[in-house]
Amino acid sequence: MSIRRTVLTLCGSVWLFSLPGSSLAAGDPSGFIGASGRGGRTLPAPPPVTASKPKPLSGRTVYRRVCMACHTLSVWGAPKLGDRAAWVDRIRKGRQALYFSAQNGFRKMPSRGYCDFCTDDDLRSAVDYMIEKARPRKRGDDDN
Repeated sequence: MSIRRTVLTLCGSVWLFSLPGSSLAAGDPSGFIGASGRGGRTLPAPPPVTASKPKPLSGRTVYRRVCMACHTLSVWGAPKLGDRAAWVDRIRKGRQALYFSAQNGFRKMPSRGYCDFCTDDDLRSAVDYMIEKARPRKRGDDDN
């Protein structure tokens, strides 16, 4: 059985390399050598890989994916979304202070809120979203 398989493999290889367009059919063995850089043709360089910048997430999206785990139920003292009384002192400190806390952590809040995939812009969007929800609403504003 193994002799039969060897003969069939050998015949198939001879037939394959005798096809038109094969470098061995033309008497040019460099098709095998070119890949290593010795002798014949060399392989073309692969196209450069460029990392695309990820699309920024909306504040609402970041909040729903990550922040709401603590800010919905006020876990570990996190201010609830929309609780004006809980947010007023934090808002007075300024957005930059809130951005800093979101990125670096504050008391029991971990740095970046465990959002390893969030960019700094994503975190700022989430902070802005929560600040806007803590402001007094005007008539006609939706609850989203």
